[in-house]
Amino acid sequence: MGFKDHIDDRFDLGIIGGGASGIVASIFSSEKKIKIGIFEAEDRVLKKVLRTGDGKCNLTNRDLCLKNYYGDHILVKRIISRFPLQKTIDFFKSIGIKTVEDYDGRIYPYSRQSSSVVDSLRFTASQKGVKFLIENRIEKIEPTEDGFFLVSNTHNRFFSKKLIVSVGGISGIKTKEENFFKFLTDIGVKINKPFPCLVQLRLDPDFPFKSMQGCKWEAGVILNVDGENLLFEKNDIIFTDYGISGNAILNISREAVKNLLMKKDVKIFVDLLPDMDDISIEDELKYRREKISDREIENLFLGWINKRIGIIFLKHIGFDLKRKIITLTDDEIKYIVNNIHRFTFKVEKDNGFFNAQVMAGGVITGDLDENLQHKKIKNLYFSGEILDVDGKSGGYNLQWAWSSGSVAGSSAIKDF
Repeated sequence: MGFKDHIDDRFDLGIIGGGASGIVASIFSSEKKIKIGIFEAEDRVLKKVLRTGDGKCNLTNRDLCLKNYYGDHILVKRIISRFPLQKTIDFFKSIGIKTVEDYDGRIYPYSRQSSSVVDSLRFTASQKGVKFLIENRIEKIEPTEDGFFLVSNTHNRFFSKKLIVSVGGISGIKTKEENFFKFLTDIGVKINKPFPCLVQLRLDPDFPFKSMQGCKWEAGVILNVDGENLLFEKNDIIFTDYGISGNAILNISREAVKNLLMKKDVKIFVDLLPDMDDISIEDELKYRREKISDREIENLFLGWINKRIGIIFLKHIGFDLKRKIITLTDDEIKYIVNNIHRFTFKVEKDNGFFNAQVMAGGVITGDLDENLQHKKIKNLYFSGEILDVDGKSGGYNLQWAWSSGSVAGSSAIKDF
């Protein structure tokens, strides 16, 4: 028996992926009285949203400038302009989510709970009649003249007149790249090779970064590739048992990983005092030499820079930590000043897709029209992370999910 000979369920619109973009697509497509089904591989929808923003769900950001996105900027601008910031805030208000903005322009649910966003989206989709088919990972698609035949990992067979692929990316899951995209590449959908971004970086194991494990510090971070400074970020860094994390690192990780894949030499320069100029730092060090002269050099930064980070920095640039602070010469103070803005670490590799927040790469956007419909496969739409668009940390990727989901969902129902 062929898989077309028995159909378990039929839909006007099928949505592959019950994440942020897929759920929003279902809500916007439910404006017409059609039968909508969401196929979700996990045992519940919106699992990834629960983890966003450290469990607080950073919904979007006041600053939706294109500089915060990678990929096709023309498409990004076009899609976000159709579902911009205010429409996003109004949409969440309409489903019961009051929002609040922090000092950096990041916008959260007032509850600061991702679970409230998940529940509100799920309730809304359910109330509009959307059917959730959980634990159904779609493994095969066959386009026909009047729709698509679908087969899941449970051998369930479905038919849908139209299809939105909102399956997300490889980030945060354990699967092989070729397996994840096979159901798309089998029907001719082209994929730009994916790689992890918004991901922690693993450092040269010979460097004693483990001594700083757990230390968090607001720093300036420069990404240096083959001797050229490419990016600068000022934000928090966090040292781990394998390397370095924090928002500053996550935001440079995309370029770091891309260049590591090209076998380039990737270093990170950490500016431990990005808000102080050389003269101010030198004056402070001389003041300390005078006022706390009898202490050992390991205490030079006590009360100024995180103690463990300060100790490893001084040790790394060659100081005997048991010397007295009073023994520091003017030249040695200048040496400290010259190095404090570029505490150097060699990056060995990224921390992998499973630990990444977002996937770079994905479906080639040039193959889609302005409504996110595939140009060669009629009635096949895409939205969210599966597309070759990604943003920095701070709510930009969720905004892309909301905007692309609303556009795909609204566009897919126009002919019904």
